Amino acid sequence: MLKPWLSTTMKVDLMLLENQLPFFVLQQIFNEAFPNRQDNNGGVLPSLLQLSFEYFAYYNNQRLEASTDVSIQHFTDMLRKFHLRQGLPAREDRNEETETYLHTATELEEAGLKLSVYQSKKCYLDLQYSRGVLKIPNFTVDGHTEILFRNLLALEQCHYPQEAYVTDYVRILEFLIDTGKDVDLLIGNGIMTNLLGNNNAVADLFNSLWTNIIQVNFNSEYLSLYKHLKVFHNKSWRARIQRCYYRLYSTLSQTAATSTAMVLLLILLSITVAVLFFPPEHKGNKNFWP
Repeated sequence: MLKPWLSTTMKVDLMLLENQLPFFVLQQIFNEAFPNRQDNNGGVLPSLLQLSFEYFAYYNNQRLEASTDVSIQHFTDMLRKFHLRQGLPAREDRNEETETYLHTATELEEAGLKLSVYQSKKCYLDLQYSRGVLKIPNFTVDGHTEILFRNLLALEQCHYPQEAYVTDYVRILEFLIDTGKDVDLLIGNGIMTNLLGNNNAVADLFNSLWTNIIQVNFNSEYLSLYKHLKVFHNKSWRARIQRCYYRLYSTLSQTAATSTAMVLLLILLSITVAVLFFPPEHKGNKNFWP
């Protein structure tokens, strides 16, 4: 029986893209080792795919079944399938007009957007926007989240550049999460469970995931959501008031800073003139002033 720490270490190693063997090779070895698929008691052993699904059950949030219709290339590919959903939307090619910026969760919330957990959905990729409400399924960030996403991103970069659905999802999160304040907002709305403990560490994690990622197209459904959120923020009266306040505050701050500097300069100039042309008199000490 493996110790828990060793089992966890092995599971992480089996997630890494560079450690993968083609699943058909593992299947052939399994068939050679268990030709009749019977255990010592005469019972039927589960298939290798079923054993793999059970071993990585923690990541199988949708509880997908290991049926004969499921085909995987290797373990990392299987983890990617755990995150996908049925009926994936068609993708749109990226062009010069494709959006490249989205406001953070805090900025959208300050503009009046309501962030809500999508409780009826088990697939992480199911994001929905409707009438000022953005619904996001709950997801957990732990010590292995970065490893998982980096390997899924690398897999899609190499083998699924035209179907990079996990990449699209990470891109949306990378936009929404910029600072620990955004993480705190998602946690407060039940969207994120943070097992790292440090909200700033979570923000740094998602900000660093997009390094060296090339995205040649974007999920059309996410692109629609993306544009709706941007329009919502731009039309929000709260956002307009905030922008006006920021501009006014910046102008007043600059004016106040300039005025303060001028006053200080005049005071220093007055003191200098007074000292040079009107030196103080000191009785009884003729040599005090040259």
